[in-house]
Amino acid sequence: MTSLLRISFKKENFIKPAALLAIGYVTLAIIALKDYLPFHSLNFILGLLALPLSLQIQQQRKRSWRFGWIVFICMTLCFIMPVNTLLYFAIWFALFFLIECFYGKINMLPIFTIVLMSPVFQYFINTFSFPIRLELTRIAGTLFNAINTEVVVRGNVIIHQGAEFSVDPGCMGLSMMEASLLLGIMLIGFYQNRFQTRLRNWKLLLYMGAIAVLNVIANLIRIILLVQFSVLPDTFSHELAGVVCLILYVVLPAVWMASLLIKKSPDRSNGIIQFDNVLRSIILHLGILACISLLAVRVSKADTYKKTDVSSLKQTANFLVTPYAPGILKLQNKQTLIYIKYIRGFYDTDHNPMICWKGSGYVFEQIQKEKISNQEVYTGMLINDDEKLYSAWWYDNGRSASINQLEWRWDMLRGAESYAVVNVTCSSPEELDKQVKNIFQKKILTTFF
Repeated sequence: MTSLLRISFKKENFIKPAALLAIGYVTLAIIALKDYLPFHSLNFILGLLALPLSLQIQQQRKRSWRFGWIVFICMTLCFIMPVNTLLYFAIWFALFFLIECFYGKINMLPIFTIVLMSPVFQYFINTFSFPIRLELTRIAGTLFNAINTEVVVRGNVIIHQGAEFSVDPGCMGLSMMEASLLLGIMLIGFYQNRFQTRLRNWKLLLYMGAIAVLNVIANLIRIILLVQFSVLPDTFSHELAGVVCLILYVVLPAVWMASLLIKKSPDRSNGIIQFDNVLRSIILHLGILACISLLAVRVSKADTYKKTDVSSLKQTANFLVTPYAPGILKLQNKQTLIYIKYIRGFYDTDHNPMICWKGSGYVFEQIQKEKISNQEVYTGMLINDDEKLYSAWWYDNGRSASINQLEWRWDMLRGAESYAVVNVTCSSPEELDKQVKNIFQKKILTTFF
């Protein structure tokens, strides 16, 4: 009885300081990451809704320090590489550490949730899904040709009976992938709370992987249906096909798998948490909050883009060179527009042309890999109403060029010179081919690295 009274008394005294510390972390995140977090994104909102549903706290006798070490690692890396992504994870893991210091050990679902709702995951899906989109297009074309239905495949575009169907990020399911994974987390959280159990980590990873695979299959089926029945983009039928495929091939199997996995998972008994050394925990988290606040200032003031003096380069190779934005140079003449977008480190996101041009009102079509002057590049057609432009891009550091994300990142990690995205745009495919050949053969851009 005495022990229970002691625990209750200390909960009452220290629940408010813990809540105040949590408010401090959340306030810091809103202020420091206001330009980084996609507050209006559907997937970010879904993630916020999934967090309370997915969170389970298991009371225990011994306080866990696992997230404390992760916070320390994130803060150390953020000091070395001052980027918003590391600051984002440092704040979240500090919150998880706070919960484990005052309430009990949490499950793994919230960790998956914060990863899925983060901008870096959206970037990852958008960037690394491109080879998958090309492969889906190729597979769909092969299946049609196997049943004597003539189609032509050009990069991410399938041409059937004169109509073009592009496998763009929406068709690949950028939003669909994130939303369905978050839905899977909600389902697991719901069943775990209902049956008062926890799914083992390896089963959880298997479940999330299965949802990702189901998304790819659903999108392949959707592509085949759209092409076979000539369902054109920007129509109700086009959107309906996507929703139906999502429900039939992703949502319903995900519900069945979640129920099956949870029912076969053993129950986990709860211990009793002891609130010893609470004052020390409060002091510790005040120190962590102060350190992360200083890191937030460092991230906001960090300008680690490659310094380029453009004053002496204004007429290099017959191009007018101007600084376009921090870390971006613009080269222009009558035939060509070139953007050189410097990358700060192997850990950095890049200014992908498929994102940047979209922000300017253009739509990319016929995206494919091509070899120009023995170098692989991505090419695509930019469309804005009646205007058509032709664009190519790759990653370059003056010595090496690549279109492989892992290759250039690994090269930089081993100490290679900084890479940049090189984006060349012309008014015709012939001119684009000529200008890209000229860049590689005459090494025109070497002076910019």
